[in-house]
Amino acid sequence: GRIVIDELLLTNDRAVYDAADNGDPHIKTVNGTNYDFHGAGEYTLLRDGNDFEIQVRQTPVTTAMPLTNSYTGLNSCVGVNTALAAKLGSHRISYQPDGPVQEQDTRMRLRVDGELKDINALGFINLGPGALVSKIAVGNGIQVDFPNGTTMMVTQGWWNTHSIAYLNISVLNTPATEGIAGIIEPGQWLPALADGTYLGAKPANLSDRYQQLNVKFSSSWRISAASSLFDYAPGTSTATFTINGWPIENADSCKVPKSKPVIPIRKEIAQRYCRGINDNETRNSCVVDVMATGEIGFAKTYLQAQRLEQAGTKTEVFPERKTSKEGSIVTFVAVVKRSLTGLPVTPEKRMLRAGAGSIQFYFNGERTGEPVPLDTFGRARWTSPKLKSGEYTVQATYIPAKADMNNLPSSSLPLLYQVR
Repeated sequence: GRIVIDELLLTNDRAVYDAADNGDPHIKTVNGTNYDFHGAGEYTLLRDGNDFEIQVRQTPVTTAMPLTNSYTGLNSCVGVNTALAAKLGSHRISYQPDGPVQEQDTRMRLRVDGELKDINALGFINLGPGALVSKIAVGNGIQVDFPNGTTMMVTQGWWNTHSIAYLNISVLNTPATEGIAGIIEPGQWLPALADGTYLGAKPANLSDRYQQLNVKFSSSWRISAASSLFDYAPGTSTATFTINGWPIENADSCKVPKSKPVIPIRKEIAQRYCRGINDNETRNSCVVDVMATGEIGFAKTYLQAQRLEQAGTKTEVFPERKTSKEGSIVTFVAVVKRSLTGLPVTPEKRMLRAGAGSIQFYFNGERTGEPVPLDTFGRARWTSPKLKSGEYTVQATYIPAKADMNNLPSSSLPLLYQVR
């Protein structure tokens, strides 16, 4: 079960949190502090022991002006997330651009343990107990479910002016507390360094803040060749993407060499495009990004990420009995939960007649018949015919009701069931 205490969720006696890394880049730490981190290179976003880590690649971009962050008080030129890598237990994935720059809006590639995978064709990739990579339900991107219960949603955007793909990253229900989106302890102004030490309270002097954030903290969480989870083209490494000294202190312009200038968008126009974002901090970040980049597509990516967070679902399937003998019939139960809260998907008052949707069961890869409606607890059941001795797979796909705009479809991991 889950208990909500001061906006902190507890699962199996372990605290879990939400974090985000959006735009150019605006970090929301796991305990809800918003600050800007404008490094250039590859960094650890979140880490939890030896089996869970999320790494991001940040690339500098030209903007119309430096951005001012209210939390740090610093004016900085920026970058965007252009690639991502992660560790899921014994597996490693990367999600990064491939091929000619002008084609990279359609060439963001997924690799699993270094092997290229077409997630659009496959739909999902099973990486063992609790580990799943799937295509997101809205827009371009991937969803990653980790064995420790974390769900990561990666939304891909495209910046026409610079011909660059960028990523917004939402991390839900994670126990991870280390990294640039790690927990900020009382009395500290930033998360801990990679060695577990702290920088203390926020310095009064802006130059000292710059040195702590953009030199010491940034260097601490910059990954090494040995710790990198990314895949690299021949002749390249993490050093290829590293620019020390970015962002420049007290820069008065933000022009990256060999890139086009950008035309800023007026604040009132940016506000109009970003008005559908519910969270005040995130809406403000969206407005700033649209203004500074001159690219309204940033607002679209923010809205897609919000929809995934708020309407995303997670489907799981279980047998009612752990073991069965030959000749038995077995009932399997599918449960649909909201990705953000972990609460079951149940019919809303205005949709009681339509219900909360249904579950399509698959047995050994074949449809089992018509979809089964969810009950008021967000569950559906399917009972098998008599089964011979052997191994069987059962999978469940959630299909929202037609009028339901608050829940997105999802599929469970294939369940392997053995009859003795």
